[in-house]
Amino acid sequence: MAMGNIKGAICLVCLLCFFSCKKSTPDTYTKFKSYRIGYELASAIPSIQLSDGSFITATLDEHGACLIIRLDAKGNKVWERNISESSLHPTCLTATTDGNFVLSGYNTVSRSSLFATMYSPGNDSLWHVDYDFQPGNANNMAACNAADGNILFSIGASSNDMANPATFILKVNRADGSLQYMKPLQGIPDSVRFQPLSMVARNNAVYITGSYFVAQQMGPLLNGSSCTVATNENGDSLWQVTKPPVLNDVVAGIYNIGESIACSADAGSVVAGYVSGPFGYRALNILPNSINQVCGADIVLEAYDAATGYRSDTASFTFEDQSSLTIIKNATDGGYILAATDNFFLANENSTTHIALAKTDAHFNVNWQRTINLPDASTMPLGIFPVDNGYVIIAYVISDPKNDGSYSDLVFLKTDMNGNLVDGN
Repeated sequence: MAMGNIKGAICLVCLLCFFSCKKSTPDTYTKFKSYRIGYELASAIPSIQLSDGSFITATLDEHGACLIIRLDAKGNKVWERNISESSLHPTCLTATTDGNFVLSGYNTVSRSSLFATMYSPGNDSLWHVDYDFQPGNANNMAACNAADGNILFSIGASSNDMANPATFILKVNRADGSLQYMKPLQGIPDSVRFQPLSMVARNNAVYITGSYFVAQQMGPLLNGSSCTVATNENGDSLWQVTKPPVLNDVVAGIYNIGESIACSADAGSVVAGYVSGPFGYRALNILPNSINQVCGADIVLEAYDAATGYRSDTASFTFEDQSSLTIIKNATDGGYILAATDNFFLANENSTTHIALAKTDAHFNVNWQRTINLPDASTMPLGIFPVDNGYVIIAYVISDPKNDGSYSDLVFLKTDMNGNLVDGN
């Protein structure tokens, strides 16, 4: 009888262990580093990687104060810098070819002034320059390094003057920030207001992705879509691909968000990503607390011939929930790695979001897809970076989308080559 009880107990323990193993999930929270920002973010800027392997990210609070944070290659915070000048609204970070980085944006008082500030990895301000933006109403900026090592910017204006160009390209000297030229971007219809979100320069051409809307709509009705533009450094159009606009009762369309552009290693193709869906919010600066931030269900990648703009490959990815905020980078094997927000939440409602990952080959054949679950309410990736033996993801987490709290977190994650979370040390 005793032996039977022992056997029964052993069987019970085995069953409990079996069901426990079936239901348990890895404690992912121990596998990343988290830093409390101290306020709930108003917006954030896609992160960059410096030439020494460290990372720079920047966030803004509701009063316009900017917090720049540098993380080393293992995710340890090296320094942080507060910029309390409320009239400056940064929109992009750029890693320069000499190992420094540039923070740039527009002046919120007049919106006819742009600025750029170069910093060293050691947190020294090297130069600051303001630029007169004659069209005014500056709305968004993207930046990249030119072939000669200087810096290129593309700027979109929100002016309703349909007779004047609204998107410009600037080139500034890397050494001192002096303006070399500012020219309108050609080839975009006057009726379209194009907002650059990312850009890259290859082989004397510049490729820009962004969102646009047709400005003649009245009230809250806007036609919105996404656009990829190829130009030279002088703003002369080479080709342009636009998605058909979609009309909705909020702000509608298919949008490029964040760093949604990549170039193949041989610069033979340009890859743009967008979110396909029936309606959405035009999230130019990744604004977590704005109204109606739901975007569609699928992430779409499209590759275009770099010289002609003809589409060569396309793919669509469906994750667990609605997806948004596509970030694309070239992988080291010639394919592509993308990160997105899975289940983009409605503002002022509790919801749980995840980070969606996908790895493809050069023709968008899927190698793997992953979903990373984090313990807080709203998670949005700011950057994904191929590193030795895996990928680094930098994201921020908003724990309280109802605005009852006053904090958010910056998180640093590392995966292996298959997208599985690993310890970052």
